[in-house]
Amino acid sequence: MDTKGSDSSRSNMASRKSRKKSIVTSVSVKENENSFQNCLEHTGNKLYFFCRPCAIPICHKCASETHLSHDAENVLENLQSMRDLVTSDTSRLESLIQPEYKKIETQIQTNVLKLTSGYENVKKQIVTNGEIWHKAVESAVKKCLERVETMEKEDFSNLREQRKLISSLITEIQSLIDYNKKILNENDVSEINKFKAKSEEFSRIPTITSIIAPVFKNSDVEKEQLPERFGALKASVLKKSRDFVINVTSAEPPSKRDTLQDKPVVLRKVETKFEKCWSVQCIQDQNVWISGNVETVAKVDVHGNMIEKVSTRSKQAPFDLSITSKGELLYTDYGDRSVNIMKKGKFEPFLKLQGWNPLGLCATDSGEVLLCMDNRNDSSKQKSQQVKVVRYVHSSPTQEIQYDDGGCPLYVSGDFDVYITVNSNQDVCVSDRNAKAVVSTSQSGRFRWRYFGNVPTRKCPYFDPRSILTDRSCRILVSDADSNLVHLLDDRGHLLCLIGRGFLEKPVGISLDSEGNLYVVEYHTAKLKVIKYIK
Repeated sequence: MDTKGSDSSRSNMASRKSRKKSIVTSVSVKENENSFQNCLEHTGNKLYFFCRPCAIPICHKCASETHLSHDAENVLENLQSMRDLVTSDTSRLESLIQPEYKKIETQIQTNVLKLTSGYENVKKQIVTNGEIWHKAVESAVKKCLERVETMEKEDFSNLREQRKLISSLITEIQSLIDYNKKILNENDVSEINKFKAKSEEFSRIPTITSIIAPVFKNSDVEKEQLPERFGALKASVLKKSRDFVINVTSAEPPSKRDTLQDKPVVLRKVETKFEKCWSVQCIQDQNVWISGNVETVAKVDVHGNMIEKVSTRSKQAPFDLSITSKGELLYTDYGDRSVNIMKKGKFEPFLKLQGWNPLGLCATDSGEVLLCMDNRNDSSKQKSQQVKVVRYVHSSPTQEIQYDDGGCPLYVSGDFDVYITVNSNQDVCVSDRNAKAVVSTSQSGRFRWRYFGNVPTRKCPYFDPRSILTDRSCRILVSDADSNLVHLLDDRGHLLCLIGRGFLEKPVGISLDSEGNLYVVEYHTAKLKVIKYIK
């Protein structure tokens, strides 16, 4: 249980008492087996997962062999995501793009009517002027009319070509809409998985030329000057519409997520007076609770001053910390298999486990406590070791999460830390250092996705996940100690950015204050760093 790698003198049990901000949730629920296809390579195995890098469904054996360490998600969730993409693209075509094209078609038709009226008007002006001048101006009238008619043919030809182009695009868009609805109605999995969105292709509107009828200008001249001075015909005006792109995202509800900083900045560095730091929990007034490699938990202010120090019940270093909805501090004690709560400045027993060791924990806003645990001990055999998540309500277990839909363990047992957090969408996210992965399940315990931290620029050859938490925008943060980074993921396990490059050293415990600032404690330096990563 060498939580801190380089500190070889610490025993496995002591090192098991690390840091983290955690949360857990529910028991796995079996899906209807008919919902999953059979794996062609591994007979008898269902395609429970969808491999993100390879974009194909895979089974458990595929995941442990040819797709080892590939980020994956529940295949049904991926199918639903693709269905959502088809639905979204159809909605954009139908509600945003096609109406815009139809609007342009109406504008062109209106232009035809106005242009027709305009040309009729200019002809009448010319004829009226010709009648005034009688035969003397007939020659000039004839020449002018010929010129007008030539212009008229060219202008109407131009409009007909534009209308023909727009009509053909409308027909093509309608075909796409019909096709999308067809594959959705028929639930054609093959076609849905191959689906490519077309809305962006049609979002750029062709340039449309608006034509204004020519204007005839009378000219009072002597008869001998008639051929030259009869009147000038001003050419029709061609007004091109400005190119524009339809905002296809306007059909979606506005995002309430906090905007990320272009570059995270360190607001404050604090010396904690600990020899080694493991966990941190933000509380009111910018104060924090910090634990490390000693038997006490300390409340520290923004300047590093120790406001309060409380000893653990077992006189051993805590494994993990969490704050309840009432502001009470919880800690897990791996050594005596207990969870303890602070009351009136002293720790009291909250949970006592039998045959299981407490790891990371998280207290939810609803008053529940989610706890990671393993059954590892010095005499246990590797095959019998297990890791699970248990939900507690008023100290009573109400739910367990341990296996996926295929009956395989969600979490890997071993000598390292396991931490947990619950997202605002109620997903349970576990930082599994033994598997070198982050594992997410739904509230009911169904596997959603697995993230292996495959970042090309990472200096360390492997992902070393430690403390994990979620922010108010449903994003997930997990410290990667050996790479000196904090990974920021979206709620589907996709990497958004890396925090800490160049200014973090062995980050372990992480927490967030009320303003959304990230608090990070470093293991070796025992420093607390406050980082602003959202605007």
